[in-house]
Amino acid sequence: MKRLKRAARALFHQSLLAQGLTAVTALVTVSLLAQGMPTADYAHYAVVTALWAIGNAVVGTGTGTRIAKMSADGHRRIRFQQSELWVAVAAAAGVGLYVGAVREYNFDALIAGLCMLSFVFAESSTSFELGAGRFNRYLIILATRALTPLLFLGTLFVLDAVTFTTAICSTFAANLISLSLWPSRWSAALERAKGISSHSVGAMNMALWIIASADRLILEGIVQPLELATYAMAYGLVDRVFRSLSNAYIARNLRRSFQGTTSKSGLLYLGGMALIAVLLVPGVHWGTNILSGGRYVADFDIAIGVVAAGLFMVWSAPRYVALMASGSYRSSIGILGLLAAMNIGGNFIFAPSFGIVGAAFVSAATYLLWLTWLVGRSMHQKSTVLMIGRHVRVAA
Repeated sequence: MKRLKRAARALFHQSLLAQGLTAVTALVTVSLLAQGMPTADYAHYAVVTALWAIGNAVVGTGTGTRIAKMSADGHRRIRFQQSELWVAVAAAAGVGLYVGAVREYNFDALIAGLCMLSFVFAESSTSFELGAGRFNRYLIILATRALTPLLFLGTLFVLDAVTFTTAICSTFAANLISLSLWPSRWSAALERAKGISSHSVGAMNMALWIIASADRLILEGIVQPLELATYAMAYGLVDRVFRSLSNAYIARNLRRSFQGTTSKSGLLYLGGMALIAVLLVPGVHWGTNILSGGRYVADFDIAIGVVAAGLFMVWSAPRYVALMASGSYRSSIGILGLLAAMNIGGNFIFAPSFGIVGAAFVSAATYLLWLTWLVGRSMHQKSTVLMIGRHVRVAA
């Protein structure tokens, strides 16, 4: 009975509900974009969303982790460090310049850049609520960010007006609306106190998002837009499912990690994720076909590659929370930098010959190496703690 109650609490926890809602609305949004956008626009949009993800990893997640720690320590307002704001502006400028160069349309460049900046603030907003343990607010903020673009795009789809421009405008509007909730949380003052290094966390997350997203940037210059759109949709479906589960786990346990306690992942967690992976392999093949109206259909070899990458990623989530709790990032930053370089090199080597299938399996191999590092690091820490404990007992 106790196990059933724990399972029910986990299933209906606000963090999982928020990620579930985000996943469902994202699938509907993907369907609207895939069916309503021209193929070239959809391929460009996939690349820009990858840039947003990498940029948010550089600034948003690192800053968000620091702000979550501040909130867990009792701070009541969100305050940024000056360096964080400068890096956020640089990331926004980079995205804007890329879009301007590719599409040669200044309005698209401006909105894409501002949207990158809004992602950083939105990440800080949700992290602030997680650090304080206010999961109801967290649910409301994510629901706003998920439902608002869906309402915009649904209307535009009926009007046959879904384009690259309207898609990025809907995302920007959703971020702005979510940031307007509980405005008293924001402070114009700069944070000067020293604490957790947002730039160290940002560097790690940047490397992780390079592993997750750089393949689409590389593929854009190698494969046809139809192949890139198919890969982007297949990867997006799997990533949405597994990243939602990973984010729900991290959201629920982040505050406890800062308080010195972490949750251990058991066989139930690992087995449950593996079962989902098995079901996702045919699901990706059928899902891409249904959601795109038959325009982009991922073959089973692509499905196996992207599902394997997603499974190794979600298996690493509990170890990643433990890494955040340790506060020791130096060796992990080096490993992630090496893995990101290997991922980029692997895509340049295998994509010309194997196309999107090669990119999928390069991602899977990279995530497997990251999981192996985290497991080995955890085992080393446990053995060190046991040795220290043994020496203390002998001395006593």
